[in-house]
Amino acid sequence: MAYPSPFWIIPVATFCVTVYFILTYWNAHKKADMDRIDKDSRGMYVDAAKSILTASGVAVALLSSSAVWTSNNIAKHSAKWAVVSMIAAVLFAFAAILAFMRGYETAKTRTSNRLRESGAWETTAREDKEGGRLLPNELRRILVFSGLAICAFLLGLEFLGRIAFHLATY
Repeated sequence: MAYPSPFWIIPVATFCVTVYFILTYWNAHKKADMDRIDKDSRGMYVDAAKSILTASGVAVALLSSSAVWTSNNIAKHSAKWAVVSMIAAVLFAFAAILAFMRGYETAKTRTSNRLRESGAWETTAREDKEGGRLLPNELRRILVFSGLAICAFLLGLEFLGRIAFHLATY
C-alpha cells in the first residue's frame, strides 16, 4: 500500500490554521467590540485582499507562461494545483473586497439612519458617522471569503515551492 507524500501535511495544516483563525475571530467578535467597521479598517483589509489578488494573478501568469516543461510528474501535478489555487485566491479575494465594501456601506447607512432618526446627527462627531456595526451575516461573509482567499493563496505558494523543490532535486 502506497502512503501519501508527507508534503500533504502542509496543505492540511494550512487549511486547519485558516479555519482556526476564522473561528477565533468569530468567537471574539461576540465578546468584544470587533464587529465594527470604519473607513480605515475597511481600507486596510481591502488593501490586504488586493495584495493577495495581485500576487496570485502574477504567479498564475508566470506559471502559465513557463508551462513547466518537465518530465517530473510531481512538478507537473504541483503546477496544476498551484494554478488552480492561485486562481481560486484571485476569485475569493475579489469576493472578499466586494463583501468588505458592501458591509461597510450598509453599516454606514444603518448608523446614519439611526443618528438621523434619533436627532443626534448634528451633534455626533464625523468619525462616528464613518462606519458602524456589521450584522452577523455580513461579518460571516467577510470572514469566509477572506479565509478562503488566504487559504487558497497559501496553498498556491506551497505548490509553487514544491515545484521548485522537485525541479532542483532531480
